[in-house]
Amino acid sequence: PEMTTNHLFGTEEFDEQEKNVIRKLLSRRLEGAHLSMRTGAGSMKVAYIESWKAIELANSIFGFDGWSSQIVDITPDFIEQGRENRFRVGVTAVVKVVLKDGTYHEDVGYGICENQNKGIAIENAKKRSCFRCKKESVAHLWKCFRELYL
Repeated sequence: PEMTTNHLFGTEEFDEQEKNVIRKLLSRRLEGAHLSMRTGAGSMKVAYIESWKAIELANSIFGFDGWSSQIVDITPDFIEQGRENRFRVGVTAVVKVVLKDGTYHEDVGYGICENQNKGIAIENAKKRSCFRCKKESVAHLWKCFRELYL
């Protein structure tokens, strides 16, 4: 038998069961297992969520097929060769995250990388910028859904 679908992604509402699961998962606070720590301004410890964890949480909350992301724009801001022949690269990316019901958010992320290999520096700066804005977009949608469903 042939399988066909007659809907486009972003046009399907979450059903009541999915909304209940989303509501339940969004009502929980992020636990220590979800958070990492880094040193911020003034040597203060800052809690943050790693990109891979944000993606894992989005899959558990919205379903692996309940959201998608696309790179809207990615632009290198600078590529410079510094001391000891190391390349320093800065990249800005815009990523759009869309839920299956059409709710979406675009965000900007910035990534900087330094490496002796120019290609690796460029690749890693691109990855960092894309993951940062994907994470921020997902976080924004969590906040919106918390306001709607809680």
